[in-house]
Amino acid sequence: MYAVYEPICVAMRGRYNEDGKIRQQLELRHDGLTNTLTTVTKDNLVLEHI
Repeated sequence: MYAVYEPICVAMRGRYNEDGKIRQQLELRHDGLTNTLTTVTKDNLVLEHI
């Protein structure tokens, strides 16, 4: 039997950490929408379970 997972829209964002350095992280959305439309191709991603 196989499990079926819905893909999740995520955004790759740079956020400042406590040291003042930018850290790239994924921000998940569970409503099926993207965070924003941009011309930067790395900003919006689709996360799939494999």
